[in-house]
Amino acid sequence: MINHKVFRQIELYGDKIIFGVLAIGAGAALGATMDLNRIVYNDNNSKFHNFLNLMYIPAAFLWAGLVTSGISSILSSFSLHKTES
Repeated sequence: MINHKVFRQIELYGDKIIFGVLAIGAGAALGATMDLNRIVYNDNNSKFHNFLNLMYIPAAFLWAGLVTSGISSILSSFSLHKTES
């Protein structure tokens, strides 16, 4: 089943969908963290600043997932092209 053409197309389209979801999530996480940091910049609540500084960590994981999903999508498109020729 792995060498079947339909499976490779499903894999390619699945990679594209996951890539889009990760791109939206990574952009939203990074943008929200930066905006919230900018809004509360003048506040002296150090616990909230520490929390917002920790929010860059999940955003970094989303960006790492975005990059690896892009690589997976490219590799899937190569394997799809190989079976069609």
